[in-house]
Amino acid sequence: MVVVHGPNLLSGRLLFLCRPSQVTMLTPYGPVIQPKTQQGIWWPVGVKIVMLGLVRRKLTNMHGHFRSSVWDPVLIIAQIICMQCVYYTSAGFWLYFTSYVGNFDRRLSQIFTQSDLDLWEGTGRTNAIGFALNSLTCAFGLRFIVQRTKQCLDFAATVHLIHFICCWSYNSRVPHNIYWWVTNIISLILMTVIGEFLCLRSEMKAIPVSMGPKADL
Repeated sequence: MVVVHGPNLLSGRLLFLCRPSQVTMLTPYGPVIQPKTQQGIWWPVGVKIVMLGLVRRKLTNMHGHFRSSVWDPVLIIAQIICMQCVYYTSAGFWLYFTSYVGNFDRRLSQIFTQSDLDLWEGTGRTNAIGFALNSLTCAFGLRFIVQRTKQCLDFAATVHLIHFICCWSYNSRVPHNIYWWVTNIISLILMTVIGEFLCLRSEMKAIPVSMGPKADL
């Protein structure tokens, strides 16, 4: 019986107890163990543990390092979907909250209708405040989903462009209310500026550099 140490997603180390004949390969993430079944077919048991260790190491190494800027369409699409979900989830919460505080009607259509953004009315002002708070929440979404200062404007503009298309489809016409445009332009600016500030603070953190052992000259 041999003892082999490998990584663990929770504690960082995992203790493997196995026979020497079962260990077919040792990796930095743990052993690949292939027990023999009754039919004499060998199958890797430790491969799953190895893959989990690889994922954990990749995510850990991204913290405090510059991220690769290689073109990755799948990642970009996933980020757009996540940001859009954050936008509408946050907008629904803040519009409901501000309408509840202001004792106004609470409807899902408030997200898409332009008539509810008349700043001369109490409902329009509370909805405008809700969209401003939504921009703050989405800025934190940029910080944790996009994580790149130079891409904040692109993703913020994409989120508002998709919202414009959804409003167009919901109302069956292009939004023409000036208050709708003012609210969304201010929302775009706030989301971009705050998101860039948060991402810049993250990028300015000290990057750990592994140094070899010092030698006395």
